[in-house]
Amino acid sequence: MFPKGYGCGADLPDSICPKCGTKFEKDGFNIPFETFLGFGGDKVPDIDLNFSGEYQAKAHAYCIEMFGKSHVFRAGTIGTVAEKTAFGYVKKYLAERGKTANRAEEARLAAGCVGVRRTTGQHPGGLVVIPQENEIWDFCPVQHPADDPNADQITTHFEYHSMEENLLKLDMLGHDDPTMIRMMEDMTGIDAKTIPLDDKRTMSIFTSSKELGYENDPLLGKTGAVAIPGIQHQIHPRNADGHHAHKIRHPAAAFQLLPRHRCVAGQRKGSDHQQDGHG
Repeated sequence: MFPKGYGCGADLPDSICPKCGTKFEKDGFNIPFETFLGFGGDKVPDIDLNFSGEYQAKAHAYCIEMFGKSHVFRAGTIGTVAEKTAFGYVKKYLAERGKTANRAEEARLAAGCVGVRRTTGQHPGGLVVIPQENEIWDFCPVQHPADDPNADQITTHFEYHSMEENLLKLDMLGHDDPTMIRMMEDMTGIDAKTIPLDDKRTMSIFTSSKELGYENDPLLGKTGAVAIPGIQHQIHPRNADGHHAHKIRHPAAAFQLLPRHRCVAGQRKGSDHQQDGHG
């Protein structure tokens, strides 16, 4: 437990172990149990593992080696017809047959098409792990994505939500951030893991740009945080009409903060509506 007023280890003041004199590592987080398993403890958690995009294939291969090729499958996705696409289908159908319909009838016909299965695919990083005492056929059929027999991957035929209470899914996603952090380590010679989460030099860019090598730049402003998404509107000066004077983003601040991002989030991709079980 953290002392009152502190939410995580990074917020605690520096402290030395009274027995061995070693500086404490402030890496603890007070995350509620319910975040992972729900208020009733009945939620099936996902296990998210984020890798560099250049290493993702090796991570998947190791998972297959560890659990066995017959017990690891890519999580299948189902692409369904979206509302705008359905309206396009209706209009094309009527045009090809020389028919006309009012908007209400077009909406009725389109509503019948929305949600219909259009294609199948695969989750960008989701792997379904089958218990060693079972086979995949005990849970669902399998297939090649989009019924392509030449595809290397084999996916679950059903989308993951229909099986999530019975099977474990590993989200082993590939991201650019770990790749960039490694590149920054190679260029600077600094191990990102050694930079404390409350690093004073890094945090100073929110109040001053001195650490980035410039101060009070007429375009970039007083702080060094212009490249950080979500806060640029708070730091850009405004014109007399209330609009922001500049939209320039400086990459230096973003690179300065790269080691801070220990966790990265996956982005869901897909055409139209895609049910991929990523929760």
